[in-house]
Amino acid sequence: MEILRESPRASFDHLSYEKVFSKTPCKKIQMIRAVDEGQKGLIVMNPHPAVRDEPSLVDYLQSDEAQGNGSSTKAASLTLIFISRDTESGFSVQRSTFIQLCDYLQLDESLRYYLISSRSGWFPVVGKDGCCSFLVKDYMYILAWTFDPDTLQTRAIMSERSDYRKYSHLREAGPVNLPGHVNLPGLTRAHLYHPLTLAFYGLADFVWWTDELIVNEGYAVGAIEKSTGHGLWTKSEIEPKAPSSEALTEASRKIAKVIGVFASMLKSLKIAKAMALTLDDVDTWGAWFGERDGLDDYRQCSTSFAEASRLLRRRAAAIKLSAHASNDRARAQSSIVSALIRREETRLSLQIAEATKRDSSDMKVIAMMTMLFLPATFFAALFAVPSLDWNQPGIVTDNFWIYWAFTLPTTLLIFFIWFLLNDPRVIGRLQRLRNFLLGRRGDTDGAVGKGGQDVQLGVEKVYVGK
Repeated sequence: MEILRESPRASFDHLSYEKVFSKTPCKKIQMIRAVDEGQKGLIVMNPHPAVRDEPSLVDYLQSDEAQGNGSSTKAASLTLIFISRDTESGFSVQRSTFIQLCDYLQLDESLRYYLISSRSGWFPVVGKDGCCSFLVKDYMYILAWTFDPDTLQTRAIMSERSDYRKYSHLREAGPVNLPGHVNLPGLTRAHLYHPLTLAFYGLADFVWWTDELIVNEGYAVGAIEKSTGHGLWTKSEIEPKAPSSEALTEASRKIAKVIGVFASMLKSLKIAKAMALTLDDVDTWGAWFGERDGLDDYRQCSTSFAEASRLLRRRAAAIKLSAHASNDRARAQSSIVSALIRREETRLSLQIAEATKRDSSDMKVIAMMTMLFLPATFFAALFAVPSLDWNQPGIVTDNFWIYWAFTLPTTLLIFFIWFLLNDPRVIGRLQRLRNFLLGRRGDTDGAVGKGGQDVQLGVEKVYVGK
């Protein structure tokens, strides 16, 4: 583990922070603190009145309350610091604040780099001192926490990501229903004694999210099937209307998005399965917890979490089957759209061929009209030349031979040039001549450049010799 801790530490120190942390302090931060105070029961402050933004969070992290000073009683507690997404950066806090948060959590160093990387997954780590560190990352949020079995303290940070406000049920439940906030519905005092309480919240949230997402994307695939006229959502007895090229382009764009969503969903289901397997491993975590205070509460939670996680895992398996089926439908639509686009291109090619054919017919008409009027035009022009005098008995004058002396040679010259320009042998010779002339010019340029290089090298040699 020391190697795994040292490598992420080095990566973290050399990381470019421009797109990871915010350059300005975060303006929306919420903190939930739940404490088991014995006979008083569970006390939840939601939100903590002293923490509202990044400057107040920094003050809290440096306070005696955050460090655990001044408290002689041992009470199980859970502290969750929620960071809203104010910017497009990975964490909406500054780098110095992020380091203080990691120190406050006592997060294992092997997870600090993965906390700010773009990798999704589920990472449980048991440290040398027995303190557990956990990290879960997906499209809704980043959630990292630690559990100290000696002090029974759970410390967590949660940073929302792109899909949190749209899909997460942790935002919608509870007394506070504000954008960019978090709640832990159903939290009891017994949950404070289990290290995987937040893992169960994340697992349930993932399953609810994918369940809602599979329905929305199923409707999206159905809409694509309606637009193309092929698939489950079309009426087979009605001949589908051929979609336009604009509709096919839009359908192709939607299909690409849907297939990407299903790929992300299947990855999230794998993360959920890994979390469920961790929650099912009651014996391993029971041996780790040992005979500590709160053992009865821990066992109660372990049994409850194991039963619920098995149910959620079966639900996730059913969602996975639906995701594969819908993904296959989306990929079938991709093939259909490609075929329809090719058919549309063929139709357009036929239209172009028909138009070309019509143009050829028009050119034939023009040629026929030219042949029809060309003799008349020729004789009209011929009879109008000054060499013919229609007012004299001898119409043809002595200078009429000049007309034929220029016309006949010029006509023969034009036909000869046309023949040369269309002769492949002549074209090949002209091409070789052109390449030869261009090659000579390139050789001349190269010789000049080489001579200049020799001169330069000569100067350097003289300088070095001196």
